[in-house]
Amino acid sequence: MSTGLAIAEQGRYLGVGTMTALLEKAVDLTHRRAVEFEGAHRKAEIASEAKVACSPS
Repeated sequence: MSTGLAIAEQGRYLGVGTMTALLEKAVDLTHRRAVEFEGAHRKAEIASEAKVACSPS
């Protein structure tokens, strides 16, 4: 996994990286998205609870 790999974007060479670094970035991105999703989910639950509390019985 320590073998270098070429990094390019839209056909333009950007540099060399390792598979380990790529996997670390992927894990970091996945974690950040999960945190964002959890925050959005909490907001949706609070809004739903408020909606139910305000609706006539």
